[in-house]
Amino acid sequence: MAAPVGRWAQVSELTVWMLGPKLAGSIYSGFVSSAELLRTLAPLAFHRAFDRPFRAIVDVSAVTGVDVSLFPFLVDHTREMALTKGLIDRAACIRPKGVTGAVASGVFHDYLGANMDFRFVDSFDEAVAYVEAEPHRAEIEAMIRATAESSVIVSLRRLLLEDPRRTLDAVARSLGVSTRTLQRACLDSETTFRDEVANARFAFSEQLLRVTDDKIDAIARRAGYSSSAAFARRFQQVHGITPTQFRAKR
Repeated sequence: MAAPVGRWAQVSELTVWMLGPKLAGSIYSGFVSSAELLRTLAPLAFHRAFDRPFRAIVDVSAVTGVDVSLFPFLVDHTREMALTKGLIDRAACIRPKGVTGAVASGVFHDYLGANMDFRFVDSFDEAVAYVEAEPHRAEIEAMIRATAESSVIVSLRRLLLEDPRRTLDAVARSLGVSTRTLQRACLDSETTFRDEVANARFAFSEQLLRVTDDKIDAIARRAGYSSSAAFARRFQQVHGITPTQFRAKR
């Protein structure tokens, strides 16, 4: 954050990169659930190192979902960027396919499209062409490669968020790879299958607390916890409160 030009930073599901004072980008992947990462890296858009107005590529093509509690922050941050005079003159967003892409287009288009030269696109090539960054393509691709999650890991996270009770063998079969390949992909991304299950289990149960009235026992079972007590202990470790108290705040 002190000297971002020519560097990139990665916090959980968000990566930001700044190729130069006139060109930057961000990459979201998996299930975006951490408010802390957004608060940590979002201010980069207003950094004094930028030669305003700059151009940006936002890649959300690997996003599998967004925690509903983050939408107010995302909308406010997007609105602030769009309304800050002379901040960005052109931006492209590589959207995910399916419902997630439709939601992203619907939520953010009104803010961005009305206040800057902005377009949703379906590929990296379209994004590069739209922001007229072709001379910098090789540099952008090199920076993205340095930060990219493997496609296997993205697919793994999508499957576990649908059902965190899936086993290593079941996930490997669904992805069409061997368990050894899946474990190697995890290792290459500095994670393990066990850690991915734990993260997905917690995100899955947290979301159920927010959007359903299911009993705590039922949520614990659906998420794959051994008991509601184990679920409560994990919740206490992360949030410092019980699942019931968390639900009361929603």
